[in-house]
Amino acid sequence: MEEEKEKGGAFKMVLTIVLTFVFTTLLILGGGAWYVYKNNPFNIQACVISSFLKTPDTGTLKDKTIDAVGTVGDKIDQVKYDHPLLNDTQETMLKSAGIDVETLPATISPETENCFIEALGKENVEEIKAGATPGALDLFKAKSCL
Repeated sequence: MEEEKEKGGAFKMVLTIVLTFVFTTLLILGGGAWYVYKNNPFNIQACVISSFLKTPDTGTLKDKTIDAVGTVGDKIDQVKYDHPLLNDTQETMLKSAGIDVETLPATISPETENCFIEALGKENVEEIKAGATPGALDLFKAKSCL
């Protein structure tokens, strides 16, 4: 009878150790995720969310630049596209998130604006229209509108 109690006690002890390890690991991971969500160190949110937003490369002007004369050179980063609806900060944010600003529409239809309002909220849309830079979470929420 004591052998059965001993086997049951050992099982409970191993189960307790495993559950404690799992709980502690989940607690640490959850705390880390909360820290990243609240403080966004090293712009991690944009990096993570941009991996979901990246579009396939079309192959046009890949690793090339075009100077004022029209000569094609190397490195696409030197090409500056001036989108009519975006300021430089917004363009930089979208580019860092992996979105090609040249593919974005030059005008926003009322249906698209309503989609943005539903996804982001009216106040947030008004702030972005006034020149505020959208956050990585905003890009993720509004991706379906584009």
